[in-house]
Amino acid sequence: INAEYMVCGGLLRSEPEHVRMMARLALQLLDAVLRFRPLHPTDGLSKWSCPTLHCQVGIHCGPAVAGILGQKGKLVYDVFGDTVNIASRMCSSSLYGHIQISEAVHAALTPSPEFAFHPPLEIRLKGKPHPMLSYFLLPATSD
Repeated sequence: INAEYMVCGGLLRSEPEHVRMMARLALQLLDAVLRFRPLHPTDGLSKWSCPTLHCQVGIHCGPAVAGILGQKGKLVYDVFGDTVNIASRMCSSSLYGHIQISEAVHAALTPSPEFAFHPPLEIRLKGKPHPMLSYFLLPATSD
């Protein structure tokens, strides 16, 4: 089963640290997924009894539009815009166990002793005519 979740920072109120907060959340999420172990890894019921979790994370920052859509009993809160689309593409083009960030997020996070980055990659994203630079976000190593 594939599931996607979107988290927005700084959407409802201005928060100057929202990009850093999202980066910290992504690192914590990835750590939790990588450390996950099922309670009963070998119960012998089936090959599906020992789930493996995989996680891909993509982060982008920029303007977005949010609102409630629908009529009467079927209302949905949603977020739209190029920022959302780029974040989604960063996620889908990322590698399992990695956090891919856009150049805008990299710029917002540097310099920082809290984060490290894999050298930039040039990627092509669906719907974008030109390649974009992306980075893999890493926790800073403590020496």
